[in-house]
Amino acid sequence: MQLQPGEKLIMAYFPSDTQANQAVEILKQKGYTDIQVDQITRFPKSGMYNRTNYSLSSKVLDTTACDRSLGSLMAADPSVSGMGTGYDLPGGTPFLVSLVTDESKVQEAVQILKDYGATV
Repeated sequence: MQLQPGEKLIMAYFPSDTQANQAVEILKQKGYTDIQVDQITRFPKSGMYNRTNYSLSSKVLDTTACDRSLGSLMAADPSVSGMGTGYDLPGGTPFLVSLVTDESKVQEAVQILKDYGATV
């Protein structure tokens, strides 16, 4: 994405998708249109490995004959053993709202995002 002259990108991190979606709704009501909500996760998406991009185990063991499932990596998570501190998400704020707007509207957008609990 290439920003046009006079445009700014705002990245806001939220602890919950409810807060993120509420902020996005308010921003849309105010006329902001170029908004995106994403979740940052520690687990890779399934299907991310293809014929040219082998699994993590195949890279580590330098072989292509290893099991390509992600189950073993997910089972190695500390929360599985009960020793983890609970359902920890990356940084405690795994929901990212990206917003492109004119420089003149940045302060208003940032204030709305902060009102709904964002770290901007």
